[in-house]
Amino acid sequence: MSKTIWVLIALVLWIIFCAWWYCKLTGQCSVKDTMVKEVPAKVVKEAPAAPVAPAPEPEPIPEPAAEVVVEEKEPFVCTDYIDGTLRLDRTANNAAVDAKKLEEFLNEYEGANLAVDSEYGTADEQAVRAFQEKYAAEVLTPLDLTGPTGHVLGFTRAQINKIYCEKKEAEQS
Repeated sequence: MSKTIWVLIALVLWIIFCAWWYCKLTGQCSVKDTMVKEVPAKVVKEAPAAPVAPAPEPEPIPEPAAEVVVEEKEPFVCTDYIDGTLRLDRTANNAAVDAKKLEEFLNEYEGANLAVDSEYGTADEQAVRAFQEKYAAEVLTPLDLTGPTGHVLGFTRAQINKIYCEKKEAEQS
């Protein structure tokens, strides 16, 4: 016989031996051992048992205490509060929704005391200028501006949205 056949036979025998060893080691054999014959057990007649007394009544199970249910709050997800641009000029196409949100924001968080009329007017512009001066480092400096513009564009809008989200998240906590 060739060397390859001997190696194959040895491999098959090794696999069979490992399977047998694993089966004996773990006790998870799926086939009954064929070498052991089952011997029927001897039947022994016992004397009749004495009558059994009735079991005592079980004690009533107490009512469980009221379960405390903790409401899980959904995590706060902040989206842009204002997403349009607001300017005070004739060519501006100011959205009434954004103007109203801006007025409500400036009243609530900056104490501006503006009329909430959904129109971006002179009073709104002055409140935005005060906001831009207050947050000049975040709003004006990145654009190399030395003074407020009164326009609600990129950095000003981003700062408004940031403050709004921080306040709302704090309220949710």
